[in-house]
Amino acid sequence: MTVDFNKLIISKDIEYYYNPFGGITNDEVLKILEPKHSIEEWIKLIENNQPIILQFIGKKGRGKTTHLSALHQQFQQSDIYYLDRIHKKIKHTQNKVVFIDSIHRISLFKRLYLWRKKNISYVITTHWNRSLELKIMGRIHKTYYFKGITTEILKNIIINRICISSNASPENIIINEDILQQLIYKYKDDFRSILNFLYDQFKTVENGS
Repeated sequence: MTVDFNKLIISKDIEYYYNPFGGITNDEVLKILEPKHSIEEWIKLIENNQPIILQFIGKKGRGKTTHLSALHQQFQQSDIYYLDRIHKKIKHTQNKVVFIDSIHRISLFKRLYLWRKKNISYVITTHWNRSLELKIMGRIHKTYYFKGITTEILKNIIINRICISSNASPENIIINEDILQQLIYKYKDDFRSILNFLYDQFKTVENGS
């Protein structure tokens, strides 16, 4: 499958500063996010005086890490660990909230050690439901699933990414929804794969190939 950007992005005269489908900074994450769940609800749960564990469950590429990073922007003094790409272990902390991406990368023994610290709230991402071990450890928790995507959500995220990487404004960006439907048909709700594909296609167009 190939995508002609003149057909995907119908708008003309957009000046791109960089590839809109690459990695984003922590400061940009809230600008491109189309939340699957209420961030305001998460903030209230964490700021409640009762420690809680929020677990974000979904397959790879479904937006768990992006939402984790977005929520962490509201608690920037708290520790955050990306166990799949940056950090190898979790250090002792005095923080009352800890964010952990890919909690499944540490052993059950190490997870139970964390859950024993009942004065700490955790926000975690995982491929598999951790409710059983959390119940065993007597931890209050809430679960949020990440799956599914619509053309409208995909369109808005693409528009948001183009806005932060170009001179375009949202009202001037027109997206071909037929191509969005093709992307969803091929990749389902694996948003990371869609972005990777668009990143490579953009490079091809940028290089004049």
